[in-house]
Amino acid sequence: MKISQIDHNSKYLNGVIALGDANKSTLGLFPKDAFVESASKKQIIVAIDDITGDLAGYLLFSVSRQKMLVSIVHLCVASSWRGKGITRLLFDELKKLTENGFHYVRVRCRVDYSANKLWAKLGFIAVGEMDGRGKKGTKLTIWKYEYDHPSLFTYVSKQNENTKVKVVIDANVFYQLQYPEMPESEESLPLLEPWLDIDIYITPEMLNEISRNHDNDKREAGRKFSNSFNMVDSKTSHDKFQKIQDGLRLLFPESLKQSDESDLRQLVYAVLDEIPFFVTRDGLMIDRSEDIFEKFGIQILRPSDLILLQDELLRGNDYAPSRLAGSQIRLEKVHSQQSKSLVEKFLPDQGETKSVFNKKIQIALSNASTSETFVVLDALEEGLGLISYSRQFDGQIIVSLLRVGKAQICQYISKYLVNNIVLIASAEKRNTILIKDEYLSENVVSALQDDGFLKIPEGWVKMTLKEILDVQETITQLSDSAWPEYAKEPMNNIVSVLQPMSNQSALLEIERRLWPLKITDVDIHAFIVPIRPEWAMHLFDMEIAKQDLFGSEPSLILNAENVYYRSSVPKVLSAPGRVLWYVSAGNKLYQGSMCVKACSYLDGVEIGTAKQLFSKYKKLGIYKWKDVYNEVANGDLNREIMAFKFSKTEIFPNPISLAELQGMWKVDGKNFNNAVSPLKIGKERFIDIYTLGMKGHKDGK
Repeated sequence: MKISQIDHNSKYLNGVIALGDANKSTLGLFPKDAFVESASKKQIIVAIDDITGDLAGYLLFSVSRQKMLVSIVHLCVASSWRGKGITRLLFDELKKLTENGFHYVRVRCRVDYSANKLWAKLGFIAVGEMDGRGKKGTKLTIWKYEYDHPSLFTYVSKQNENTKVKVVIDANVFYQLQYPEMPESEESLPLLEPWLDIDIYITPEMLNEISRNHDNDKREAGRKFSNSFNMVDSKTSHDKFQKIQDGLRLLFPESLKQSDESDLRQLVYAVLDEIPFFVTRDGLMIDRSEDIFEKFGIQILRPSDLILLQDELLRGNDYAPSRLAGSQIRLEKVHSQQSKSLVEKFLPDQGETKSVFNKKIQIALSNASTSETFVVLDALEEGLGLISYSRQFDGQIIVSLLRVGKAQICQYISKYLVNNIVLIASAEKRNTILIKDEYLSENVVSALQDDGFLKIPEGWVKMTLKEILDVQETITQLSDSAWPEYAKEPMNNIVSVLQPMSNQSALLEIERRLWPLKITDVDIHAFIVPIRPEWAMHLFDMEIAKQDLFGSEPSLILNAENVYYRSSVPKVLSAPGRVLWYVSAGNKLYQGSMCVKACSYLDGVEIGTAKQLFSKYKKLGIYKWKDVYNEVANGDLNREIMAFKFSKTEIFPNPISLAELQGMWKVDGKNFNNAVSPLKIGKERFIDIYTLGMKGHKDGK
C-alpha cells in the first residue's frame, strides 16, 4: 500500500472527490472546489493499492498554526478496504507530517456514529461534547490526539483552542439551511458542518423577514429555527444605524425590492456589530462586494467562498478587515483632567464600577515617578486604547491597566499596545512583563496570546530576551534565580523544552515566545527581500512615512501580520523563515532608502493568479486590486504572482547600507546581487546582518 500526499494536479483527486461524495451521508457536505483547494495545499493524504493502482482511502485535513492545531475534516476508506488497517496507515502519515510543527490533532464526530470507536483505537481522547449546527441539533464528540510535546505547548494550545470567527447569514441562506431538501440548498448546507470553525449569526431583521410570511406554520417554524443561531448585538442608536444604511444605500440602485431592502438592513447590523463576514447568494450584493469592503470593512461572500477560506477562518482575529479610515493615530501621556472621559470610554460592560476604575487611574497618575499612563487617540481625539505600567521592580514591567475601545480598529490597537510594551521591556533589559488588569477584552487577550504571554494565577506573564544566544546560553539565562517567583513555573516549562537536541520546530516556537530573542541554533531559511519605499512606509517604516504627505495607513502599520505581493520569479522564498527587508530606491527619492531596515518572520508563501491571491488576502496588506493587477500582475489576470505573509517586524536602529552588504559579500570573494530580487542567505549571514542592524557591531560587543 502506497501512502502519500497529493496536490491539485494528481490523477487521484477525482477519485477522492467521488469517494467523498459517495459517503457524504456520514462525512457531511464538502464542495468540489474545497477538495481542489485542500489538494493545492497538500492537505490530502491518499492510500493507493500498489498492484492495482486503486484508491483505498483518503484523509483530508486543515491546519491552524496560531492554534497549533491539525483538524481532520475527512477520513474515508472505500468499503472494499475497510477492516484492513488503512485508517491507521493514513493517520500515521498525518502524524509524520505534522508532529514537529503542531501540538495536537482534533476531530469532531456525531455521538451516534460508529466511527467514535475508531478514534479511541487510534489514541484519541474524548475531551468533550458540543452542539451540532444542524436542524436536528445532534451532539458532537470532540476527540483530541496530543503529540508528545512538553507541557508549555499543551498549555498554550488550550488557551487558543476555542476562538471562532463570526459570520452573518442573510435570509436566503437562512431558508436554505432551514429547508435542506431544496435542490438549491446544497451550496449553503456545508456551513453547518462541524469542521468549519465559525459562529453563525442572524440579525433582528431576519425576524422581521420571517414575520412577513403569510403561512402561520412557516412563521412558527422559522422563529423556532432562528433560535439555532446567535443574534447580533442590536443595541445601537437610530442615528448610527441610519448613517450606515444611508452610506450603503448609495452603492445600490434607486429602486430595490422589499427583499433587497431587508438584506441591506441585515448588512447594516453586521457592520455595526463589526462582524467580518456577511454570507449571501444575492448577486446584487456580491457584485458590490469590493466597494462595500473598501468603505465598511466587511467581506461579502457566497457560502462556497466562505468554505474555501476555512484555513484563514481558523486564524480568527488575525483576519479581521484591515482597510479602515486613515486618520492619524498618536500615543500621548494621560493628564488628570482626562480621567473622567477615560472612565466613560474604557469601563468594561460588567464587573467594575466607575469609582473603582477611576481610583485605579488616579493611583497610576499619582505615582508619576514610577508609573506611566498613555492613551491612544485618533485625529478626532477619540480614545482608542489605554495602558498604565510601572517599572518599580527590577527587571520587570507591571501593567496595571490595559484597555481598548470597541471600534473595529481597536483590535489593532490591542496588538500595537502589547507589541509596544514588549519592545519597551526588551529595550530596557526588563525580561519579565506581568499584566495584572482583571478586565481584559477579547481583543487584548488575543493579542497577549499572539505575543507569547501565558496565563498564570497573577495575570498574564511574558519573558522576553533582546539577545542573540545559542540554546545553552538561553537555558543559562532562563535558569537564573533572579526571575520573579510567579514566572518560575512557565520558565521551567520553557527550559524543559530547550535542549541541544530539540527539533527545529520546538526551537522556533520558543524563540517566537521569547521574541525578540534570536536563537542561533534555529536553522530556518533566511532571505533578503527588496521592497519599494512607498510600500515599506505602510508596512513598517515610520521614518519614510513621515516624509510622505499622506503618511501611513494606521490599521496597517499597527497590524501584527501583513501580506506582501511580488513577482513569482525567482521562486526562492519558503516558510517558515526570516526576512531582512531591503528598502530600495523606488521612484521617489526618500531619505533612508537603499538599506536593510527591518526583520520579520516569514509565515507563509503562496503562488497563484492575481485574482486568486488578492481575493484570499485582501483583508491583510497594503494593496488594493488595482495595485495587484497593474503593478504586480502587469495587467494579466492569469499571470502567476507570489503572496507571502510576515509578522513580528523589528526595526533596525542601525540600518545596513548597500555598501556594507557589498562589503560582506566581497570578504567571501562573491558579489552581492544589490537586492534586485529576493536572495536566500545562510543562518550565519543572517545572524551577522541582524546583529549589525541591532547593535551596530557584527560581534555584538
